[in-house]
Amino acid sequence: MALDELAGDDAVVETNGIKFMMDAQTREIVQQSGGLNIDFIDENHRRGYMLKLGKPGADCSSGGCSGCG
Repeated sequence: MALDELAGDDAVVETNGIKFMMDAQTREIVQQSGGLNIDFIDENHRRGYMLKLGKPGADCSSGGCSGCG
């Protein structure tokens, strides 16, 4: 994940008011995987964003995702 300028083949995806840019290859991987979870982790010596492929909210049994209802 990085801050960058929009390139010719990039797609813009908006979720919950936040816009993400993805190149064509990344977008295809995310779509084939069923989605992308982006969580902020702040525990012990770990702090930052964690990206995990798969259906958003699919791993809520651990209590670590913010998308659980």
